[in-house]
Amino acid sequence: MKKESLLTTAWFTVNRNCQFHCEWCYAKESTPSQIMDFEKAKSTVDALHKKGIKKIILIGGEPLLYKNIITLAEYIAKKNILVSIATNGQALKNETLCKNIVLSGVKNVNISLKGTSENEYEHNVGSKGLQTAIDGYHNLKNAGLNPTLSYVIVSRNTDDIKRLITLAKENNLDNFSFQYVKPVITKNSPEILDLFDMGKNLCNIYDLMNESGLSYTIEISFPLCLIPKEYRDEIISSGHIYTGCHIRRGSGMIFDTDFKILPCNHFVDMPYKKEVPSQINIDYINNFQNSKEVTAFKDKLRFYPSTKCSTCELWDKCGGGCFTRWLFKNPETYCIGI
Repeated sequence: MKKESLLTTAWFTVNRNCQFHCEWCYAKESTPSQIMDFEKAKSTVDALHKKGIKKIILIGGEPLLYKNIITLAEYIAKKNILVSIATNGQALKNETLCKNIVLSGVKNVNISLKGTSENEYEHNVGSKGLQTAIDGYHNLKNAGLNPTLSYVIVSRNTDDIKRLITLAKENNLDNFSFQYVKPVITKNSPEILDLFDMGKNLCNIYDLMNESGLSYTIEISFPLCLIPKEYRDEIISSGHIYTGCHIRRGSGMIFDTDFKILPCNHFVDMPYKKEVPSQINIDYINNFQNSKEVTAFKDKLRFYPSTKCSTCELWDKCGGGCFTRWLFKNPETYCIGI
């Protein structure tokens, strides 16, 4: 019997240019001129389709600045592959674009909110944009698609959840996704919460969002043992959190603009291999997954983050958190076990 592929999801970095300059963005140091070749993107979709891929997420930069975004989304959708777009929402002020996104077959749009006020936007990304993102959310809703609102938790916005809830209720917003900012491989970010504080902050978000009645999920990219014991079992079984690294599972593949494959978005300019064939085909993908570079990287991950993790009953659920965190922190200090 043919063994089913673990590969389920691919990310296409269609460009690296963006209207914003977020301090915590993994693409901050990228070259804005980097753009994915459209014809090669289509042939890569063909190869992934043969591989049985289930989902392709179009990312940037800002993917809605990519001139072929609608055509590429439509091409993917016609292969019966679920298409998702991650955006800052600024281009969604164009109602025609929103209608075309829906008509192309896109099934999810994730709009990243950069603050709860225009002043926060200016501080966080260099310009205003909150109202434009809210308008874009409603334009998509009116076009027939229910977008997700993504909110990144950094050290200076941990007390903003109440304001976010007020903003949501005043503007008829729902369907939130929270993530804790992660380091980029080349540098740690001053915006990152201490890991012990993440566990406590998670409990605060959990209580406030449950009380609000709004729908939400929270990505857990730190060890689950850092969630206070009195909350841990309830939160883990709540259905509101999702955990796990696609690198560990072997379920994801991230293509940079030049089709070099990255371990994850936070390994910008650090692909598995420096050389890329002129065309990505099914043989390349099959061989790549079993290549010495990928195998060596996964072997290294097996020893992270802490000796305490290997015997922990939560290991299968969290894998000790995001690998990049342990490039700047001592895991033996934080992975306390249960």
